Amino acid sequence: MCRRTLHVIIGATVFVAVALTAGCQGTPASMASGANAMENSAVTASVRQVFGDYVANVIAGNADRWLTLWDASVVQLPPDAPMVVGKDALARKVRAGFAPGVCADMKITIQEVKTSGELAFARGVFTKTMSKSAGGGGVDGKFLTVFKRQTDGSWKIFRDCFNSNVPPAK
Repeated sequence: MCRRTLHVIIGATVFVAVALTAGCQGTPASMASGANAMENSAVTASVRQVFGDYVANVIAGNADRWLTLWDASVVQLPPDAPMVVGKDALARKVRAGFAPGVCADMKITIQEVKTSGELAFARGVFTKTMSKSAGGGGVDGKFLTVFKRQTDGSWKIFRDCFNSNVPPAK
C-alpha cells in the first residue's frame, strides 16, 4: 500500500471517529444545564407552593387539607418519636394535635432544592409559635424533605425528617 493511500485511510478513519464522537455528545452542556436550571426552577416553585399550603393549613388547623400534601406512601421521621409510615398512620398522628387556634405562626425557609428524576430534595429551616391558648412557646429547627412527582405532574411530600435547634428539656 502506498503512503498516500495509507494517509487517506487514516485521515478518513480519524474523521469518522471524530464525527461519531461529536454525534454522541447529545445536548451541549450549556443547553443541558439551562434545561436543568429551568426544571429545577419549576420544581422549586412547586415545592414553595406545597410548603405555603403546609403552613396555611397548620395555622388554620385543617388536618384534612394538610394531609393532601403528602404522598400515600409517606414516611415521616419526627424527633424523639417513632417513625410514622403511611398516610393513614400520619392522619391518626396529626388529627389529635390539629385544631384552629393552636398554631399562632409558622414560617418555612427553603435554603436549597435539588432534583433527581422523580424526586426533589428540599433543605431549610422553620419556626413555629404556639398560641397562648395552646400554652405559648415556640420552636425553631431544620428539615430535609423529599418530594415525589405524582402522575399528574404535581409534587407531594414523600419523606420528611425534621428536628429542633433547641435541645429537649431535661
